[in-house]
Amino acid sequence: MKRANRKLRILLMAGVGSVLIVVLGLYVASFLGARQKAGRPDDGTATRPAGPAIASMEGAAASTRSSGDDLSVSLAEELGQDILRQADAAWRVPVHRWQLERIRNIRQETIQQTVRNLANFDDRHLAATGLGGTIIINTDAVGQTMILTRLARVRRLLETGREQPEAVLPHLRAALRESIKDWREALRRRQETRRRFEEAGQAMSFAEPDDHDKLKEGGTAATYLLAELGDHKSVLLLAQSYESSLDPALAYPAVPAGLTLYAMDRLVSSYPVSELSGRARRAREAYLAHTKGWLAPPRQETVTGWGAAYTESDPRLAVLHPRVIRKELLLRDQPTLTLHVYPCTFADGTRISNLMGKVVSPKGQLLWQQLKLFVDTLGS
Repeated sequence: MKRANRKLRILLMAGVGSVLIVVLGLYVASFLGARQKAGRPDDGTATRPAGPAIASMEGAAASTRSSGDDLSVSLAEELGQDILRQADAAWRVPVHRWQLERIRNIRQETIQQTVRNLANFDDRHLAATGLGGTIIINTDAVGQTMILTRLARVRRLLETGREQPEAVLPHLRAALRESIKDWREALRRRQETRRRFEEAGQAMSFAEPDDHDKLKEGGTAATYLLAELGDHKSVLLLAQSYESSLDPALAYPAVPAGLTLYAMDRLVSSYPVSELSGRARRAREAYLAHTKGWLAPPRQETVTGWGAAYTESDPRLAVLHPRVIRKELLLRDQPTLTLHVYPCTFADGTRISNLMGKVVSPKGQLLWQQLKLFVDTLGS
């Protein structure tokens, strides 16, 4: 009896082994057949659907195939189906649906609407996701510059502003003025909202940006863009923005003070001498001599344009292995523009303002004092 049971177990094991061999054979055959049919490169590099035109994006996204749909429902073919999907994704990268939505929304906006929508989630969440898990504190100048230079709306305003400054600059100035004027009340309402959530034992969340976010993100982006577009007349407005950050009643300012001072330094350094009075010229020369080498220089980067099909913010670049999606191939042939990333630090790497966006260091305060000496001469 024992011998019979032993023989039965041997036969069962042999049968299972045969089935596994068949499964493996089907899986390998399916996978190799798909590779041959697709003509997938052996090195695993990603290629893109031809042509970056926005009009073809939705078609490109819709063309994503679910490989193996014609296979049977056997276990072997289900396994093969999963592998084939991975193989398909490695060589055919559809335009991300978040990017399609972002471009569609921005394309429908006027310049004024784009400025007012700088805090919209369709743009900011995609930009933040593309940072690959980097923790960003929204009161920190360093973190905010990392986000805002990745915003498609900022890039659109930068592109348009370089070609048509007067179509963009008035709206940016208005956004910063509004941020200065209405910030105290918006911050008070946000703090009340936070307390209500905490009392209810819930995490604070919003379906859309509130006034706090609109004023904060709008003012921060406007500060950067006014400097990047060389709007020297805005130096006085930036000085008002910085002075508002000194209010001890504010937990944090709308615009991180480190970004404001960095933007002011950029504008003062490039201010056309021909437009200054003799007194202002001397104050500018004194400022440049006194603060020479204080700040870390900006980084010049070439990035994709706001309407590019594929961008650095594509979340797949942050989570997939480079052999699956290679950044240089994905972004090749996309429209580009050049911009500067402001480190908002001193040359030794220390922040101009602290994580709450306020200047507390003696050197940061001295930087403001030197800038103010120049600002006080404007108009004289």
